[in-house]
Amino acid sequence: MSPLPLFLGKGSKSDKKKLSSKEKKYVANIERALVSFDSVDEWADYISFLGKLQRALQSNPEPDVNHWVPHEFQMSKTLAQCISPKLPGGVHLKTIEVYRAIFDILGSDQLSSQVQLWVPGLLPLMSYASISVKPDLIALYTNYLCQIDPEFLRAIFKPILLSLFPALDDTTSEFFDSILGLVDTLKKQLDNDIHFWQCVFLCIITSSDKRTGAMEFCFKKLPNFNTEEKEDKQPQSAEAVLKSLPQDARDCVTPESGLLIRAFCEGLKDENLFVQRGFFDLLLSKLLLRSDTFQYLASENDRQLLILSASETVLRRDMSLNRRLWNWILGPESTSAMTPVTPSTTATAQQGEPEFPISRSEYFEKYGLKYFSAAIFALIDGTALSEPVYKQNIEACRVAVAIMDRWEIGQLIIPKILIPLLKAVKNVSENNSAEEFEELSKSANAFFDGVETITIWSDIYRLVKENDIDLILFILKNFHVEDEDMVVTHAPLIVLALLCSYSGNSGKWIDLLKSVLDLVPQRALLPLDHSDSKYVDDPEVYDDPQFASGILNQLDNYYGVNNKDGEIIDSSRRPFNAADISALYVGFVSHICSRMLADRQASTFFAFCEILDQLLDTIPPGDHEWKDATLLRSVEAIDLLADFPDDEMPIAFGVAIIFRHIVKGLTRLEVSRVLKTVITLLWKCLIHPSGKYQVEAARKLWDLEISVDPHYIEAAISGLFLRSDQSTRIRAFNILWTQSASFNDSDTILARPLYLILDDLSSDNRAYTVLVAKWLQNTLVSGTINRIFKICCSGLLSHHKFILASRFDNDENDDFGLFGYELKILYSLLTVLPQEVLPVFNSELCVIDNDAEMKVISSNHWNISTYKSLALAIILQFLSIEPPELLDASEFRLFCSCVSLSLDLLTLLIDGSESDFDDTVTLLTTVSRRDVKNDTDHLLIACYLSTITKLMKISNRKHLNVALFEVSKPESKFQKFVTDGITTSDTSIQFHSWMQFALRVSEYYSELVFGATVGLTQCICNKVEELFSVNKKYLTDPAAESTTADVDDSICELLAGMQNLLSRSHKYLGYLLSDNFAYGNTEAGDTAGREEAGFFGSMIQGVFQVEAPTDKGELYKRKIILLKAMNRAVVTVYDIWLWSDENSKVKTERVASPVDNKMAQSISTNTIQGDLLDEERPPFLAFSRSVKFNASKLKFRSKKLLESIYTDEPMGTLEVLVQCYEVKKEEKEKSFSAFKIVHVLDGSKMQATLPYIIDSLLSRVRSTALDVGKRSPLLTDLSPEEISHFLTDYVETLGSDMIEESWGDLSRLLREVCSSSSSYKRVYPDMLKIAAFVGSKLSQTSFGEQKKVKREMVDSFTKILNTATSTKFLQNDNASSGGIVMNPINLGSTSDVSSKESRGDEKEKSDTAREHHPRKIFVREDLCYALSIVIPLVPSIVSESDKMDTCLASVINNVALPLAKHGSSGPTPAAVMTLFKTLSSVKEVTSLRTWKNLCYDVITDVNFFSMDVQALEEWNEVFASWISNEQDKLSELVTKLSAYTGTNAANIFNWSDSESNSGVKDLKRISYLLLICPKDTFINLEPQIQAKIHELFGSSNNSSLKPYLFLTIRAMILKLSEIHLSTFWPTIYTELESVFQNLLELLLRLKFDDDVLGIDHSKIDLSSFDNNLILQSCKLLDDLLVLGLEDFQLTEWLFVDDNSDVVYGHGNSSVVLALIDRIATMKNLRAVEVKNSINITSAQLESKVRKPLLYGVKRIDKIFELKQFFDKVSVYKYESDYGSKKADTKIMEKDLMNDMFDN
Repeated sequence: MSPLPLFLGKGSKSDKKKLSSKEKKYVANIERALVSFDSVDEWADYISFLGKLQRALQSNPEPDVNHWVPHEFQMSKTLAQCISPKLPGGVHLKTIEVYRAIFDILGSDQLSSQVQLWVPGLLPLMSYASISVKPDLIALYTNYLCQIDPEFLRAIFKPILLSLFPALDDTTSEFFDSILGLVDTLKKQLDNDIHFWQCVFLCIITSSDKRTGAMEFCFKKLPNFNTEEKEDKQPQSAEAVLKSLPQDARDCVTPESGLLIRAFCEGLKDENLFVQRGFFDLLLSKLLLRSDTFQYLASENDRQLLILSASETVLRRDMSLNRRLWNWILGPESTSAMTPVTPSTTATAQQGEPEFPISRSEYFEKYGLKYFSAAIFALIDGTALSEPVYKQNIEACRVAVAIMDRWEIGQLIIPKILIPLLKAVKNVSENNSAEEFEELSKSANAFFDGVETITIWSDIYRLVKENDIDLILFILKNFHVEDEDMVVTHAPLIVLALLCSYSGNSGKWIDLLKSVLDLVPQRALLPLDHSDSKYVDDPEVYDDPQFASGILNQLDNYYGVNNKDGEIIDSSRRPFNAADISALYVGFVSHICSRMLADRQASTFFAFCEILDQLLDTIPPGDHEWKDATLLRSVEAIDLLADFPDDEMPIAFGVAIIFRHIVKGLTRLEVSRVLKTVITLLWKCLIHPSGKYQVEAARKLWDLEISVDPHYIEAAISGLFLRSDQSTRIRAFNILWTQSASFNDSDTILARPLYLILDDLSSDNRAYTVLVAKWLQNTLVSGTINRIFKICCSGLLSHHKFILASRFDNDENDDFGLFGYELKILYSLLTVLPQEVLPVFNSELCVIDNDAEMKVISSNHWNISTYKSLALAIILQFLSIEPPELLDASEFRLFCSCVSLSLDLLTLLIDGSESDFDDTVTLLTTVSRRDVKNDTDHLLIACYLSTITKLMKISNRKHLNVALFEVSKPESKFQKFVTDGITTSDTSIQFHSWMQFALRVSEYYSELVFGATVGLTQCICNKVEELFSVNKKYLTDPAAESTTADVDDSICELLAGMQNLLSRSHKYLGYLLSDNFAYGNTEAGDTAGREEAGFFGSMIQGVFQVEAPTDKGELYKRKIILLKAMNRAVVTVYDIWLWSDENSKVKTERVASPVDNKMAQSISTNTIQGDLLDEERPPFLAFSRSVKFNASKLKFRSKKLLESIYTDEPMGTLEVLVQCYEVKKEEKEKSFSAFKIVHVLDGSKMQATLPYIIDSLLSRVRSTALDVGKRSPLLTDLSPEEISHFLTDYVETLGSDMIEESWGDLSRLLREVCSSSSSYKRVYPDMLKIAAFVGSKLSQTSFGEQKKVKREMVDSFTKILNTATSTKFLQNDNASSGGIVMNPINLGSTSDVSSKESRGDEKEKSDTAREHHPRKIFVREDLCYALSIVIPLVPSIVSESDKMDTCLASVINNVALPLAKHGSSGPTPAAVMTLFKTLSSVKEVTSLRTWKNLCYDVITDVNFFSMDVQALEEWNEVFASWISNEQDKLSELVTKLSAYTGTNAANIFNWSDSESNSGVKDLKRISYLLLICPKDTFINLEPQIQAKIHELFGSSNNSSLKPYLFLTIRAMILKLSEIHLSTFWPTIYTELESVFQNLLELLLRLKFDDDVLGIDHSKIDLSSFDNNLILQSCKLLDDLLVLGLEDFQLTEWLFVDDNSDVVYGHGNSSVVLALIDRIATMKNLRAVEVKNSINITSAQLESKVRKPLLYGVKRIDKIFELKQFFDKVSVYKYESDYGSKKADTKIMEKDLMNDMFDN
């Protein structure tokens, strides 16, 4: 068919002959009438001009012959605009009269051939026509449209139905029957019932607004698809079913039933409840579930789809919908159940349905179960819908919950879907975000809670059989399984199944067993007395695999595992009663324990011991005590002499757990034997070299008191002590002593072991004495030495009768051996550390809690207050008694020994001297370095050093010359001796000895030790770091092997020694610098550990003095050396403190520091983690408490060292911490720990720390501003920037009250910065932030509101801000440095935005941009970031509006404006983007005219659309914020649009190319602003935009703008609701029609539709094709078809086939009206092969959502590149409608954004 001459301004008659004069007059009248519509002002003008047009039509000279209308396209467009819903009914009536006149002129034949001209404008009217208009409109349809040729009517039938269905919404309307009759008339005229019903179903699918009318039509006209039900009915073929249907029903399902099914699906999904009810009634009356049409004609996917759509209606929770759903799915209960409830279905419902011989459950199982299940499984798998999988899972859960109300459905569906659905939930938890899982979890839990208990646990039992442990654990963790029936009936059976199924598995299997066992309450079990004897008396039965298999078979039968469909048989009776279950539990568990112990599977044994302990505690007690001889024998059979590796340590704890159970009913001898085994095993854990098990082992030892007498435990431990070496003994006792502090009566167990420990004080091996002394020092620190005093004195007081009687009995009661032994213990205790223990002993208050002891004291009338007074009283009492007379020699010697010891206790005198003193020292230093292989505990060195120390004291007192203690350079013998010793040491006793040796030497040879401080500190730090690395690895890595014992104690010893060493060296230096070389009394803070007054004590008659250096330069060098040593120590110790703080629950003891959320969140991470660990209760074998205990010790010791160094050198310490902060800055939690330790060191007193940080900064920036004494020594490699960064972050963490307290120091800094700004250029951004933080925090206090303070703060801040934004501070000295960024946006103008006088025309701007290359502007990146932080704080700092506006304008003019006015390529730097986003988010900024003008200049810049679209994404937020508050600017852009006419040399008044180009950019700007804002933001401007676009389309030469007008329309349809576009559609579809019609004519003119193929297309002139216009038209059409807007559906047939003809063909019709389809069928166009043709892939066509086919296409070079689009767009549109796909608007917006920009 040839195209219509639409745009030639004349009818077809002009092609045959010239017009007559009357015909010319006729044409002129029409032209004048059409021109008059350009001057319409109000609706009355429409009526007037329509009348004029009607009269012009009547001037047709020969209406019976001349069936043509001049200017038909323009006329049709004008009439379509007169149908606008915004015009009154009178205009509509007049328009109908004009249409009638036109149709009369054309006649039916011409009207048919020109249907695409006249029908589109008329179709929308029926949906909003008034009552007075509808009769005339119906008459127009009846008299004219019903007479259209069927071939043409077929093409437009769907839009005609869409136009009529709104009139059928109201069945009570007076026009209902008329419209219904009209549809029947059209159907008859169409004469193709198949096509008719396909169009009806497509209307229902695609148009929700027209669905109500279509539904009412179906009530009246849709055939019944139900067939009679027969009992013996056999399955039929689709062909047989089709033949059995009536003809009208057969037409509805030909060629296939997919449209029918999908129409019902969409109707059931409608948001309108009335529509949903109506379609359910249609289902009940027309298409039952049992109908052959549904069962055999519909595809399986369609059946699933319909059932799923019907089932989803239950989610609305409407009873009327649910009733209809159950009646459809389950079948009617009676004949009346089939009767629809709506009046409109009364006639159809009276057909009557027979009673069904099957129940409703059987009905569903027979007809719906298969498809319902498949539909639910499709939702679970995520294949049912286009939504994300987790959304479909939620839908499945909600549907499943709803169907539970009907047992007929639930009992068949729920068991099938439970586990698959739970697996889907687990999959989402593993692969999706936490928010998505939380959303799904709520729905899944609602479903799970509704499932029957027996169904849940039978599935869990199956999972146990299938070994799907992960899923069961997931269920137990995330779902509610604590119902009474669950925990009493089913959880016990699952535990039994797990025990029977255990085959040596570990890990998750045991975790599952524990998790399920935790659910079992005590009431679910009964005492063992009531159980079957075969389960209790015969433990060997559990060795038989058949026994466990028999139990599992019974459980299989109970849970229906072996039954068909898993049906559960007799669920009311459990296979085992509660007592039998109890017996089976303990039988299986104890059997597994025995087996695991025999196999040495330690971890598994421990786990089952815990389970056995839990079981025996849970099972109610009875007369029958549980016994297991096999397990007891297994415990007794443990080889205590065998090696006990780390991986077998859990055996000890497991045996300890079950000890109290296995010893019940045993004799004392048997109990002692088992107790010995248990304690021996725990002993091995206690003395493990790593200390990993010490806390847990000690606790288990004390737990044994519950089961046996404490004296048995004391005896067992004492025996182990005696069999152990001294070092092991002291380590074990130290652990027991420390851990026993929290237990009552622990001294009963530890008394005898304590005496054994103190015995070593008098040992001949002095190394052991040192070992015990070290432990005593620890008790002094921990404050537990008073317990030792109590035990020792208690024996002296209560064990001897002669103390009470004051006389000797001269018999066995006078036990001098015991008394002497106790005196010797006490003497050894007090003399081992006389200056430490003795003072405490003298001052410690005595505790007497025994009646016998009180009797002794009271009878002797003693006045006892301290242990010293008690000891003296006992000794004096003993000495006062007359010596016994009847004693033999040995007894007398014992008595003498007692006396001697008593005297020693009273005197505690020391003396000694030698002649070869130097030789002796030299010898000792030599032998101390020997490597003694058998000395595995390294105790000899301690003895040597102790002896050397005593000799050193003597040498000092006697003024002897010893080479070891002489000062020499560069390294003294003393330094080499000590450093070598520390380097080669391994144990804490060695380190303790070396450090004590160095410290004691420092008391007497201070200059010697000071000279060695740096070397010693370096050596200590290296060793500490080495040990700390080992300690971390072993505690955090379970696989690591221990190579060094007591590492934590070793580190603590080294840190303590280094602390004392540095402290004494600093004190010594202080005296040197103060010229006081003979120290006064300085022992006040450092007297501990001295035996005599040394150099740091009092001066001894001036005999010994330090050699005072005479050169002050030498003193300065000494100070620098000491500071370097201190800095080295801080670096090492800070790392230890950091790790300890992260791994310890113990937090720093300090007042809560005033930190803000930023620091608090980071610092509190450790606390939160600690709480979580407590709540989650980590497994016992994780030994987390021991790890925390270890970390706590290290943290305390490292903190003490840091505090000591900080007290001596605060500035140096802070600088090192700043350096550590910079190193760890990337790790936020660790970096903020630097602030935490600072607050710890200064006691949360900022005013004590802040001055040092400020002075450190000034020392590096402008040292002349400080006194010499306050300047930093600059020993660290810190830059001013690093100091300023730390100071900034530190100030940010402080609270308002702390800012107030430190205002003096902060104001000093601000004044210094203001007065010497040039010196602070490098750190000015930080200074700006500090000023902002201080000002913001001060504004929150009453102090900050004081006039003087506020004025000073505001003045300082404004000066700093203005200086920071000045030109000289905007860039660094080196413009190419990495800390700068170049501005991202290119504007031509360089004038200030705030003072801009005139913008000029676009041409001048463009020329200026070309002539003058923009200069490069460099702006500091750190300044941009600083301003981003400062700007939001300005309103709180500067409260006066004028000053605030000035500050903000300064930032915009000096920073933002230069960035925006000189461009650079590439993405926008992050710093610039952050700054602009901040500016756009501050309310005070957005209200400034400066900011508004800046944004407008950016958006109107000629180079704006040359930017990279990806880089511009971040700017969208900025411009959206601006335009939302400044919509007048968009209106201004719209107003600037003029009817550009293009270039025409003959007309000097036409616009030039530059103006036309400016119009293009304005259209792009409008589109861009529409696109970046939320939907309907600019609804007030929509009429103005629409009118301007209509005006531009109406201009004579608009070819250059037309593509961009289509682009703007794309933005409008995406960002404006459809209701606001109702008057715009005539312009849209007519302009699109114009483009494609022109394209069609051009192709025909170039003979692309000729039958002759093989034309050489390379020789065809393609310049006549406007490729850009065609592409943009296609993309607009593409978007419209994807969106599927209701109003456009009335006209989409103009472009593509909108019905099933596109798939099934046009039948016998040869009429193709769709322009795109006609273009696609061009023979020679299809034959063209183009290399760069747009490729539309199958993935695009099969996508689950609608996407534009031309996505990503920005330009085409030849029209042939669109060939695939023309071919596939119609099919894609139909398939998308058929599949009910949703549009992906995000993709469309992205594509539109890409089209707007040039790159």
